[in-house]
Amino acid sequence: MIFLLNRVFQYHSTLNKLHGLLLRQTLTSTCPLVKVAVQSSLSFRQAVAFQPAGPVLIISPTKRSTFHTTTSTASSRSMADSTQSEEPKSTTTSTTPATQAKNDLSDMRKPYRDQDDGIDESQLPTLDPIKLFQDWFERVKESNTVYEPNAFCICTASKDGQPSARMVLLKGFDEEGFRFFSHYSSQKGQNIAENPKVAMLFYWDSFNRQVRIEGRAEKLSQEAAEAYFKRRPQSSQIGAAISDQYSLVESREALMKRYDELKEKLGDKTPPKPDTWGGYIVRPERFEFWQGNTNRVHDRIMFRKPKLGEQVDPKLSRPAENGWIMERMLP
Repeated sequence: MIFLLNRVFQYHSTLNKLHGLLLRQTLTSTCPLVKVAVQSSLSFRQAVAFQPAGPVLIISPTKRSTFHTTTSTASSRSMADSTQSEEPKSTTTSTTPATQAKNDLSDMRKPYRDQDDGIDESQLPTLDPIKLFQDWFERVKESNTVYEPNAFCICTASKDGQPSARMVLLKGFDEEGFRFFSHYSSQKGQNIAENPKVAMLFYWDSFNRQVRIEGRAEKLSQEAAEAYFKRRPQSSQIGAAISDQYSLVESREALMKRYDELKEKLGDKTPPKPDTWGGYIVRPERFEFWQGNTNRVHDRIMFRKPKLGEQVDPKLSRPAENGWIMERMLP
């Protein structure tokens, strides 16, 4: 008896599959205005997204076939909502483009510091943001775990507000500000000439730390630019001399031809500093010291200069050194 019941079940299942395949083939070949959705692979909500000019036939291996007319987007949505209970339940999450990227990285996650290793403001080595930056920077540099601890991203914006960002190297800092060098003709140089407000970002992944600095950029003196240019390797000097940054060149071969020709001409001599090459100093107006925690309750300690006449809330802000105030931000 059990054997016969199994055979009957298999026969019934096979007939259902054949019925669905034949009906789908017939409708799609003879009725171009009809869209067919097999519920095992395409729900009605997905089927009406095609918005055909005619009816939509929903074929279910376990339910009777039903017709729905899609006359407008609004009616399609209404019918999709009304038939939601008829759709088969799925244990997997929808991956439609509206809700999830094609290259989904949601599960990429690394542990950070333990929550017991958070920042306690009362334990900071200094309440001067420049000195605190120096403390963090020296720890990173001495660890030899970051290839270029002085590398940072500098963000600029045009007068129209179009932002741009790139990595550069910090070449010095003190209580006056942070120094780097570049071409005045570069995009960042042009942006700074139009809009001196910039943002800097240092990220040291092996420490789960980053420092964000906002301020205004100014050109360094030509004497300061000359002094640094002479300290550079000749290869870097030649690179600066042959490059009017942000201009176009036909190929790398053409670029290297310029390099080789100037190198041969110079011998061991130092090329003159281009007039369009120089340095900048970013005078900080705001710091944010960030430290990551595994539970994502990150530490964010901000230093800023109070505005003229500002009444500071003592519960949220505390005086720091050299005219700065310190505040903790929510993660």
